[in-house]
Amino acid sequence: MNFKEKLEINNCIRRIKQGDKDKAVTELYYAINGLLKFNALKYFDNEQDIQDVVSDFWLNIINYCFKIQLVDNGRAYLLKCFENLCLEKIRKDKKHREVLSLDQSIAILNKCSTFADDEDLDNKIIIESALNALEEVERNIVYKIDYIEYTTREVAQQLGISKSQVSRIHKRALDKIGKFLDNSGTNKG
Repeated sequence: MNFKEKLEINNCIRRIKQGDKDKAVTELYYAINGLLKFNALKYFDNEQDIQDVVSDFWLNIINYCFKIQLVDNGRAYLLKCFENLCLEKIRKDKKHREVLSLDQSIAILNKCSTFADDEDLDNKIIIESALNALEEVERNIVYKIDYIEYTTREVAQQLGISKSQVSRIHKRALDKIGKFLDNSGTNKG
């Protein structure tokens, strides 16, 4: 990138901050959109994800421009914003996991709770309801720690979050399950 292109991008950002949003955004789009798509190839291997993240970036371009304090290297700043957006999308996509089956749900509750006979149909329904009441990330953490017996570290690495966050989510999920079972009269412990 030459000095003239750098000045052009910085000037577009200044103009956006001053209220010239339409023309300045259009010029900025033509100046860096190809570069954004090229950089997205580092993170995504399909066109749909690339289009999604680039679109998300342009939806937030005004906010990005207003957050920059000193417009010295606007190109580097905007590329860093885009990189952060790509990483955020990857983290969100990692958090979406499979929904647990009834058998998986029963196996979790067998390890987490002291209810009578897992063949009891009423208990199966209550267990399924208890697990379905959890948020998806809670359900998956309980499944991975209490059924598959992954360590907190392994789960944290898989989900892209800290070990302490996994522990907090796991404890919160078990508390919710316990309260659900207490309210249903199933928990004997």
